[in-house]
Amino acid sequence: MRSRFNPILKMTVNVLTKNTKKKLLGLGCSTFGGSKSKKTALRTLDAAFDLGVNYFDTARSYGYGQAESIIGQFLKGKRNQVTVTSKFGISPPKPFPFMSQVKDAVRFVKNIAPGISNRVINSYSVSHVDRPVITPRLAIQSLEKSLRELGTDYLDFYLLHDCPYDVASNEDVCNALEKAKKAGMILGWGATCENPDELSKYFQNENPFNMVQFPYSLGNPHLDSSSHQLIKVIFSIMGQRAGLMEPPQSFFDQLYVNQRTPGLVSNLQEAWLFIASRELDNGVVLCSMTQQHHIERNIAILNEPSIPEGAFIDMQRSVLEKSNPTVQLPVTTLQPSSL
Repeated sequence: MRSRFNPILKMTVNVLTKNTKKKLLGLGCSTFGGSKSKKTALRTLDAAFDLGVNYFDTARSYGYGQAESIIGQFLKGKRNQVTVTSKFGISPPKPFPFMSQVKDAVRFVKNIAPGISNRVINSYSVSHVDRPVITPRLAIQSLEKSLRELGTDYLDFYLLHDCPYDVASNEDVCNALEKAKKAGMILGWGATCENPDELSKYFQNENPFNMVQFPYSLGNPHLDSSSHQLIKVIFSIMGQRAGLMEPPQSFFDQLYVNQRTPGLVSNLQEAWLFIASRELDNGVVLCSMTQQHHIERNIAILNEPSIPEGAFIDMQRSVLEKSNPTVQLPVTTLQPSSL
């Protein structure tokens, strides 16, 4: 096994999974090479890195299969300073004639009508997803392809991409990933889980996984499970906002966190980021962000100290009411964890 020292991974494994309440802001790269051009993606990666973000999440399927190569260009000279996670199990769309021109058109429409274009893109993505049968051979072939595209000889984390638990826990696949880990091709592995009915299975003590990535939901009991050694990565936090209209500025001004740090939270998406990052006891909070001021604001939100329990519950209730008034605050809503 090749010997290498990765201080970011060491911090991730030794801090995020143990007693210290530590949370990282991670950059989700799903749009790189797709709705975001290579130029925008590289600018975003450099800005995030300069601001202290050192966790980057990608997949073979992201950006029509081009996201990894973009990140690989960014990684030159920085590899041991960052943590890179990639995934397999969803294949990128096959190239088609005038693909580059089509992507340019999608980006143009997205700029002038983001709501409409997002619905069209999401509809297309769902209908054109290719999910090959997960086998040990596929796991290793996809890993080798990811390493070539990223221009590295190892991944920090390698995840099965949104497949059923019985597939993710298949003994032959697990053995292949463990062999890749022993060979130094990956330093840890796990899965993403978007099925809330299966998520609890990943937190069983006998599981071989090092990491699980799952969408945020208010009151999810697995957000605060510090007794388990799994590294947790949460995403889709900004999607909690279901309404189309933002409440007036006076709503945000009255939040306890803004009374203490004026202007910290200025919209519902930022309010949900604050809430989610307090419910998570430790792990990675994944956000897709391409503008520097958004990165700066998200970092400030994660770095903000916790607020009193009563104020936190009041914030959960009022933000949920403004986001989706038909949903009630769960009885099992989690209390804030201290940073």
